[in-house]
Amino acid sequence: MDKKIKIQLEADVRPEDFTQSFQPIITAIGIKAALDLCKYSGGIQQYIPLYDEVLEGPRNRAITKEFDGSNTRPLAWKYNVSEVYVRNLLAQNRRSENKRILKENQVNLF
Repeated sequence: MDKKIKIQLEADVRPEDFTQSFQPIITAIGIKAALDLCKYSGGIQQYIPLYDEVLEGPRNRAITKEFDGSNTRPLAWKYNVSEVYVRNLLAQNRRSENKRILKENQVNLF
């Protein structure tokens, strides 16, 4: 189809032209962005993560950044997680950092 015709047809797209299951996405991002999504990912099944799932990474980075050595309880309250979660997260980060440092400082024998 000619590019001019596609542009003309895109200008006439309405929410009802999309399937019912796609309506919440149109409401959230608008018709233009929904059309772009169809262009780039149309026809594939795509998992859309839960909102809270997406916020886990930034939350964990914020907890790690704000940790001062003794504030596990205030961080747990602030981010609505348990103190055990905060301690485990910090321990996991320490292990990862130690592994990274060891790997950087190891001499390659080969």
